[in-house]
Amino acid sequence: MKPPNSSNNLSKYEQSFADFACDYSIKARAIASVSLALTFIALNFIFKLSLPIHIFTIAALFQSLINQPYRFLRNLLKSSDKVLFITNIIDIIVISIVVYYVGGLSFTFAGFLYLIVIVFNGIFGGTTRALVLAILSSLAVIFLYIFETLEILYHPTLITFQISELQKVVLLISYIAIFFIFAVLAHIPSQRLKHELVKQREITAQLEQEHFITEMLYEITNTVIRAESIEEVYQQTLDGITKALNINKASILLFDPDGIMRFKAWVGLSENYRKAVEGHSPWKPDDPNPQPIFISNVEKDRTLNENLKKIILNEGIRSLGFIPLVFKGKLLGKFMIYYEQPHEFTQREITLILAIAIQISLSIGRKLIEIELTNWRDKFEKIVLAMKEVVYEWDFENDTTTWEGDLEAIFGIKKEELKERKQQL
Repeated sequence: MKPPNSSNNLSKYEQSFADFACDYSIKARAIASVSLALTFIALNFIFKLSLPIHIFTIAALFQSLINQPYRFLRNLLKSSDKVLFITNIIDIIVISIVVYYVGGLSFTFAGFLYLIVIVFNGIFGGTTRALVLAILSSLAVIFLYIFETLEILYHPTLITFQISELQKVVLLISYIAIFFIFAVLAHIPSQRLKHELVKQREITAQLEQEHFITEMLYEITNTVIRAESIEEVYQQTLDGITKALNINKASILLFDPDGIMRFKAWVGLSENYRKAVEGHSPWKPDDPNPQPIFISNVEKDRTLNENLKKIILNEGIRSLGFIPLVFKGKLLGKFMIYYEQPHEFTQREITLILAIAIQISLSIGRKLIEIELTNWRDKFEKIVLAMKEVVYEWDFENDTTTWEGDLEAIFGIKKEELKERKQQL
């Protein structure tokens, strides 16, 4: 069971968002180019326009089959955003060629085709790249205007505006202004969309984290129930802590009968470090209300004495937390978490850590009581045998009797025979 990493999830989500834009762009341009080619072929056939059908067919095939070159660019650039930007530049070049042969600046849909490319990249790529495409589109329509003015355009068609030179200048300026306006504005709604998507992803990541913690706490509880030794409980608990908090160093220390806190289990700590800090505790064994202590930056902390600080830093620890383990009002010990870099503990992390501490305290406390009861039972049986006495326990509700001692030596009957006689009665 691996803990979800929120930051990685978000970065992957943003990358998938860019991949979606790139893939959608490939499909959209293929559909659009084929549709335009079919439209021009139909118009040419109906109205006898003598359009260069081969140009449109080549452009459509180029845009439809360009998927393989795009994959090459994707492998080369390693970024969907960059691939999308490069392919949009290719779009502007292809659009300029097609528009030139259809009617130049006066072509009815000239500005609209450029605007699609600018807005699409503005939504998915950001304002800066949209502005670059707006500049390129502006240069394209300026060249179309020059070619049309110098009468080196292919020829006008039925889908070309029949307008004066002044109107062409106004149209040119309008196109350029619209390109830049939409380049700036296109990214505004997408920012809101991205914000909502990232927020939704953060909530999802938080729920995944909480689900993981629930599973981890369940595993700790289940381990305690099945564990045959307290050492197994310690190790399984540490595994859960390191996975839940995504850390490499952690430890559990408990008070021994002599009142000294000693290591019971650890991960990622050297023997020299354990020997040097064993016995250290920020609380007294009889502390009625021990509070957790979190140090975000050991090097800058002033509460630790210099000798202890030096030992901690030499171990490669830059941030740590002391979390008390309390069971039935008694301080059992502590569990420690360590970070190799300075770490600011958020309120959510602290709440999570305290929840883990409560579960660990319950698990260890119950296991210790179970071990203590087992030890007392063993001692009691030895005492009974040594005294040559027989002791019995009668469970009134279940009507069962448990015998301890040497029944055969005292009463001349075995435990098995006693059970058989009771069943006969």
